[in-house]
Amino acid sequence: MADNLQTVWIKAVSTDPTTAAPPPLDPDAAASAGVVIPGLVEALLKMAELGAERHTLAEVGAAVDASLQGIMHLPNLFIALIDENPPRLRFVYCRDIHGRHVDRPINGLGLTDRVYLTQQSLLLRREAANELLASGDIVNHGVPSKVWLGVPLWSGERIVAVMATQDYDDSQNLTPWHEACMQAVAPTVAGLVDRAISWRERHDDSARNPQILRQKQALFATVGHDVRSPLAVIQGYSDLLRETLNDSSSALTAERIFKASQELAAATERMLDYTAAEAGARDHTPETTDLGGWMRSLESWLESWGESQGVGVSCHMTAPGGEYAGVDAAWLRQLLQHVIRVGLQAPAVSRVRLGLRVQPVVTIPAGLLRLSFNFEALAAPGALTPLEAQEGRLRPVQLDDGRTYDGVTVGLAIAKRLAEMIGADLKVSEPFHAPWRANLVMTVPAVIQAPTGEDEGGSQALAVMRKQLQHDTGKMVVMDANETTREELVALLRETIGAAPATVSSIKELVARLKSDPVSVIVAAVDTGSSGGREIALAMRAVGGHFVLPYFVAVSADQSPQGVEALLDSGADAYLPRPLNRAALIVALSDAWVEHQRRTEASTPSSMRES
Repeated sequence: MADNLQTVWIKAVSTDPTTAAPPPLDPDAAASAGVVIPGLVEALLKMAELGAERHTLAEVGAAVDASLQGIMHLPNLFIALIDENPPRLRFVYCRDIHGRHVDRPINGLGLTDRVYLTQQSLLLRREAANELLASGDIVNHGVPSKVWLGVPLWSGERIVAVMATQDYDDSQNLTPWHEACMQAVAPTVAGLVDRAISWRERHDDSARNPQILRQKQALFATVGHDVRSPLAVIQGYSDLLRETLNDSSSALTAERIFKASQELAAATERMLDYTAAEAGARDHTPETTDLGGWMRSLESWLESWGESQGVGVSCHMTAPGGEYAGVDAAWLRQLLQHVIRVGLQAPAVSRVRLGLRVQPVVTIPAGLLRLSFNFEALAAPGALTPLEAQEGRLRPVQLDDGRTYDGVTVGLAIAKRLAEMIGADLKVSEPFHAPWRANLVMTVPAVIQAPTGEDEGGSQALAVMRKQLQHDTGKMVVMDANETTREELVALLRETIGAAPATVSSIKELVARLKSDPVSVIVAAVDTGSSGGREIALAMRAVGGHFVLPYFVAVSADQSPQGVEALLDSGADAYLPRPLNRAALIVALSDAWVEHQRRTEASTPSSMRES
C-alpha cells in the first residue's frame, strides 16, 4: 500500500485522470508534455497581459489564481517567494480556507522546502505524508491536507518561488493531470514573479503610501517654485543684458553670463526632477507614444543643440515600423538629453550619433518592445590621445549611499539613477574620452494599433497579411532540434498563413540551407545548448554571401526577463514565447518581412534601385 502512495514525480503524462476529470477535450486545446489542457492558451494570454504593467506580488498571485481557475478547480493556492540570504520562505500570495501561511526559514522539513531543494514538482497524498511524518523527514506546518501539489518557478538558473495547492477534504482532487497543468504555466508565472520582484526592489512600498506621496509632492512643488522663479528672473535679465551690450566691449562678458545662467537653469531643473523622483514625489506614468514621431522630435532637438555646440549630429532608428509603446516619453527624453550632454563633455568630441533599435517581444494581446538606445561621442581627426585626455577627466563621484561612479560626471551618475527608476539599464564606456559610448536598454509595453473600421476591416487586413506571408514563405526557414515541437510549429504556421516553410533540425543544416537558397526569415526554437541564439546568429554571419542578413525570430518557453534579454542580446531580432498562437505569429512574421525589406532597400545602392 505504501508503494502506491509514494510521492509522484512526473515529466510527461499521456492520460487524463479518471477522477476530477478536466473539461471535455477540445481539438484546438493546447498540449503540454503529452497532456491535453483545454483553456491553457487563454490562461497564458491572461497572464501575459500582466507582464506589460506594474503589479505587486500579491496582485500577480491573485491574477494567476484567477487565470488557473479557468483551467481547473483549485480549492487553495499559494506562492512562496524564495529569499536566499538567509534561506527563507515568504508567502507573498495565499488563498487558503485555514488562513495565511507563516513566513519561515527553509530547513528541509516542509513540503515547500522539498520542492525548492529537490528542484522538482511534488504530488503527495496524506498516507505517504504520514509515513514521512513518522520517520521525521517532514513536519506539519499548518493544517494537514488530504493531498498536496507544488511546482518550482524557475527564472533563468534559479528558483525564485514555489507555487502550490492543496485540498483538505478530497484526496483524489489533485492528480498528475493537475501537476502537468501547473508545470505548463510555471515558466510564465515565474516571469511575472520576477518582474514584480524587480519592481518592488526599485520602489519601496512606503514611498507608495498616498499620504506620504501627497506630502512630498506638495513639498517639492514649493521648493521647485522657490528655486525656479528667481532663476527665471536671472535668465531674463541675462538675455536682456546680452542684447543691450551686443556691440560694446562687454559683449563677451554678457554672453558668458547668459550661457552660465542657461546651464545653471538646466542643471537645477535636472537636480530638482531627480530629487523629487528619488523621494517618490514624481511617479512614472507611461502613455501611448508613437516611437517614430518621438524619435524624430528628439532628432530635431539634438540637431539644433548640436549645431549650437559646434558638433555634427546623426540619428537613425531601426524598427519594423509603426511601433507604439507605453512609455513615459518626457522622462525618457530628459534621461537621454542628460546622457548626451555628458557625452559632449568628453575631450575632443566633434560629432555624435544616436540610434534606437526596437525589438518586438510578441505576446499577444499584451506584447512588449525592447528599446535599445546607442549613443556615440566621436573624436575629430588629430584629437588628443587617451593619455592626454585623462587630464580633462573629472574625479570619481561618490554618492551618500556609498556608490562610486568612476570616470563619469555628476550628471551621468544622476542619469544612471533615473534609469534605474524607470527600469532601464544604462551602461557607459570607460575611460571618459572620445570615442565615448553609452547604451540604454529598457523593455516597455507595446500598444498594438488595431485596424480602423469594423471587424470586417480587421478581417480584410488580416487576409492581406496572410496572403503576403504565403507569398514569402519560400524564403522562410524553421529550425528546431526537437522533431515533435518542430512539427507542431510547422503545423501552426501552415494553419496560420496557409503555407509551410522549409525546416532544418540543426545549425549545420541551417548553414547548408543558407548557402544554397536565399533566406529572409529564420524562426528558430532556442535553448541553452548548441542551438542557442548566439550560435545561430554567429552561423548566419559566418555563411557570407547574403546581401542582407535574415531576420531572426527566436522561440522559447523561457519568459523570464533575464531569458528574454539574453536572447535579444545574443543576436535575435524578435522573441516569441511558447505556447505560440496565431495572432502572435502573424504580427511577428509581418514585422519580420517588413523589416527585412526595409533593410534590403537601405542596403541597395541608389543606382540599382533606380534601374
